[in-house]
Amino acid sequence: MRRFSKSPDSVKERRRLFRTYLYVALLIGVGGWLLLIGLYFYRFPGGLSERPADWGVFGDYLGGVLNPILAFASFIVVLVSLYENRIQAAEERRARRIETMMTAYTGLIERVNEIVHDLRYERTRVTPVGLASASASVDEVRGRDAFRAMFQQALKAPYLHDAGTRDAPNVDRYVALMKKLDAEWGYELGVYYRLINHLFTFIDMAELPLEQRTRLANFTRALLSSYELSILFYNGLWGDGRASFKPLAEKYGLFKHLRPEHVLDARDLTPGALYSATAFAGFDRRIEIWKGIEPTLDAE
Repeated sequence: MRRFSKSPDSVKERRRLFRTYLYVALLIGVGGWLLLIGLYFYRFPGGLSERPADWGVFGDYLGGVLNPILAFASFIVVLVSLYENRIQAAEERRARRIETMMTAYTGLIERVNEIVHDLRYERTRVTPVGLASASASVDEVRGRDAFRAMFQQALKAPYLHDAGTRDAPNVDRYVALMKKLDAEWGYELGVYYRLINHLFTFIDMAELPLEQRTRLANFTRALLSSYELSILFYNGLWGDGRASFKPLAEKYGLFKHLRPEHVLDARDLTPGALYSATAFAGFDRRIEIWKGIEPTLDAE
């Protein structure tokens, strides 16, 4: 399991440390010169000598003592510089990876929009003709409106028509309705399901802190219509949706904004009824539920 990544201003902090190391190296150099000069005149008082030989001895004294100190200080500065260059190179590589990731993410979003734009659903419209007769016509619905038609006609209407007692959310009934929808329109919805699952898996596997991945997931969720969320909500109760998409929905709070009018039964939104509480919670609340530990999908 991964712990949540903290996000301090690391660049600013490293620059401050680098300046500190430079100041320390400068202080060692200048301070060393002043200290040795002071010690020399303290031990050998009498002012400045006029003999060149004395100046030569004094220079040898300073050089012999200070050179190792200055060499050590220079070595420290070189090590710090090499470390800083290494960190900058790593950041540049990370920036390129993020740029590549965002390009791929944008491509996935565009592909999902294309699939939604081409989505088709046919619904039967019944028009009363007289007291005992009616005529039926078939209307074709395309785009995002197809999700609304699917939910209302393929899920909501049959569910309400069922006169059985509903003391609790009927998962078996929901799965039966979704299987029927899949049998009739799976060739239209299959690519959409797979792309959405791939998109959120892509976000979850990105080399980013959980908070940043959550922002991407929230942005993606904002692009989905209410009835898209409705269809995804019930598709997550069976088959591949339950195995792969449901854990992602719970991890990133995908159904936080789902409303009672967009589900078959308002009790379906009760935490723990069909999905865990995290599927309906914001980021901070999910952290509290997880107690600071990011769950792996295998654990969910």
